[in-house]
Amino acid sequence: MPRAATKDRPRLHPRDREWLAASPFCLIATSDDTGACDVSPKGDPAGFVHVIDDTTIAIPERPGNRRADGFRNVLKKTRMWG
Repeated sequence: MPRAATKDRPRLHPRDREWLAASPFCLIATSDDTGACDVSPKGDPAGFVHVIDDTTIAIPERPGNRRADGFRNVLKKTRMWG
């Protein structure tokens, strides 16, 4: 389907930037080195996601359940690839 083929973009579209600026909530999905997945909710007042450039966004870490599973997964993957 044409719509499915165009939903994956290498860069943020202006509409993506508008959506990120208006959104008070998002979900971050990561996986560990065994492939086990984790999804962490993130939220703050609208605009909490900072667009750094067309391929990079920054999402603040807030106190929560103090598990930091997603953060650990990203660090593990970085060490695997780095």
